[in-house]
Amino acid sequence: MLLLAVAAASSACLYCRRMDSNAGFLVSYSYCNQTDECLMDAWNYINRECVDGWSLGSSYELEYC
Repeated sequence: MLLLAVAAASSACLYCRRMDSNAGFLVSYSYCNQTDECLMDAWNYINRECVDGWSLGSSYELEYC
């Protein structure tokens, strides 16, 4: 059962979580659950919409991804 959960994990979510956790002071990584997309400094992309809203990658738990 654990293998199924690992196989179903989103690689973009896990990547975003890792990169945001290791990012420096001026860099952040945000994840959009709707499009399964990770952006560095998402606040720079004014026209990039995400209905669920952009969330910091480090705010996600491993169980969520």
